[in-house]
Amino acid sequence: MNRKNFIKGIVGAGVIGSIPGFVIAQNTIKPSRKYPTMEMVGKRKPDLFGEDVKLRKRALEAFNDMRSAGFKAGINVYSQSSYRSFDHQKQIWNRKVKGAINNGDTPIKAVTDLIRSSTIPGTSRHHWGTEVDFIDMAVQPQPLDRLEVKNYKPGGEYEHLQYWLLDNAESYGFYLTYTDDPTRKGFKYEPWHYSYAELAVPIFKEFININWKEQLQDISIAGSHLFTPEFMDKYFRENILGISKKLLKM
Repeated sequence: MNRKNFIKGIVGAGVIGSIPGFVIAQNTIKPSRKYPTMEMVGKRKPDLFGEDVKLRKRALEAFNDMRSAGFKAGINVYSQSSYRSFDHQKQIWNRKVKGAINNGDTPIKAVTDLIRSSTIPGTSRHHWGTEVDFIDMAVQPQPLDRLEVKNYKPGGEYEHLQYWLLDNAESYGFYLTYTDDPTRKGFKYEPWHYSYAELAVPIFKEFININWKEQLQDISIAGSHLFTPEFMDKYFRENILGISKKLLKM
């Protein structure tokens, strides 16, 4: 398969654009399943490949091709984070929620602030084996806080990586997920987070139509008592659907 011209004709943008809210997505559309629900919510590991990076097979092949090209440009395209399980994401989420509360935030403030930068366990795209957070390991020494926007700006440690990714990543099938678009709601801009669209797009279109709300009733998720229908409807519209317009249109 030529990954530079991957399949785009699965479902048009009109499908996602026609979803007015969480209720319709959960209760009306019942497509056939290609990807198991437990894989999409991170509770069962898909078939993953790689050592330093853990991805589905086709995504890993594209990653390796892109990394080889990066080496020729003096960039060591490296994965800071790829696959994460539900439990791994829950550890990250719970630590951040509890830390904010210990610092004086109310639970609702801790949760509403956190969903600008972290996904609720069970809803992370990193559960799919299609996502990579890119850094440049050619940079030495590495910045202490690698996944910071300042590192990808002009003068930042990953400035050259940023320009190279913007020019080349899409030709290998990787698309920036949370863009620097002022009209986009939900998660903050993440210049490091890319999705392997050939696989991520069809998984996404199945994910938005499963009853993922049910997965969030887990009381071991810090702040889960705050996940009211209204909260989840907004989270769905702004965070789950708040991705790159290019990815939405595929």
